[in-house]
Amino acid sequence: LLFVCFRGLLYCNQCVEVVISPVTRMQLEVFLSCPSRPQGAVKVKLLQRTISSLLVSSASEDGSYEVQSVLGKEVGLLNCYVHSVTSHPNCVGLEEIVLLEAAAGRH
Repeated sequence: LLFVCFRGLLYCNQCVEVVISPVTRMQLEVFLSCPSRPQGAVKVKLLQRTISSLLVSSASEDGSYEVQSVLGKEVGLLNCYVHSVTSHPNCVGLEEIVLLEAAAGRH
């Protein structure tokens, strides 16, 4: 657990140390417009790198984000697996993944 310490520093209660450079992780699930499913929703849970690319130019001065800053943005092609399918409501849940071949090709 992290707690705000004096002078704006973060303190890790578990490690009993001041955290010099914390790692921020975000989660974002988006609903996509899908012409092949006009009566249903397609929800995608995005990976950290995709979230970062969507938000790169959208931060406010205080570091927060407004929903309007990502509405209508295109995410491009994503590798996903089907996480869930429901009929009430009619929704397909996808989760973005990294393919091993694609990941190996970047190194």
